[in-house]
Amino acid sequence: MESSAVGYEKELQSYIDNEKAAVKLANYVGELLYTKGVELVLFRNHLLDITTSEIINLHDYAEKVVGKKIFITTTAHLAETLFGMELSPAKIDIGRLAHEWIQEGDKFANKTDFLKNKLGGLVDNRDFNIEPRDVILYGFGRIGRLAARELI
Repeated sequence: MESSAVGYEKELQSYIDNEKAAVKLANYVGELLYTKGVELVLFRNHLLDITTSEIINLHDYAEKVVGKKIFITTTAHLAETLFGMELSPAKIDIGRLAHEWIQEGDKFANKTDFLKNKLGGLVDNRDFNIEPRDVILYGFGRIGRLAARELI
């Protein structure tokens, strides 16, 4: 009986730790988007405005995609590191970065060096300048405009 109680406590603590990491990841997803213009996705799945349970489920899906466990704590730490960097606006696949970190992380001194290597021109690019452009779409309704913005 005691061993099953210990197993239950361990599993419960693991789930709570995953939920905490998912909340941390969701926080950095929002902060990166609204302060730096960086959108994080997990293997092409949007991470903005989803619940912690959905984040956990997406990490389970990610394991099926790459054949290795992608820990939520890893993606949360990478997102935290990204938040501390000077980045140009971009869409970054945090799942792919986490998978590459698992495979190649021992070749780098820390996560910052790893991200600078992988993201190249997005990091510390102070010359990056976005010029707004007017786009006129005739014949598009509300849905068409939303779809066009997503495509652009």
